[in-house]
Amino acid sequence: MTERFIATALALVLAPAAAEAEPQRAPTATISLPGAKLPKTSLERLLRKRRSTRSYGARPPTIQELATLLWAGQGKTRPRRRTAPSAGATYPLDLYVLVTEVRGLTPGLYRYDQQAHTLKRLQRGKLRPALQKDGGDLDFVDLA
Repeated sequence: MTERFIATALALVLAPAAAEAEPQRAPTATISLPGAKLPKTSLERLLRKRRSTRSYGARPPTIQELATLLWAGQGKTRPRRRTAPSAGATYPLDLYVLVTEVRGLTPGLYRYDQQAHTLKRLQRGKLRPALQKDGGDLDFVDLA
């Protein structure tokens, strides 16, 4: 299941999903993100309150919340440094976002550019059904 899920995610990046009529290759659009807005609390308190969950709120996230999450995951903190550690500062990971319902963003597949704190749209449309199908039809993928 995991290999097929990853293959589908890569296929969405490299070519339009054949089974989905709505997704379309989009001319590259760059969306500037607002600065990260971090909570004013201690790291200890955040770690104690952290929980894994698959229950989602009824309100879609805002572009501000997504920007903060992306910055926390791979954001630039100073030249050649990010929020996530990397041996030798090679940073081999890139963040991709499959947007279905984010207030302020068109549905589609985006790549996070941590240097510029922007999103680059790779594909436009509702891509979640194809990803859920190839992800083993897990209910939480459809709800996320």
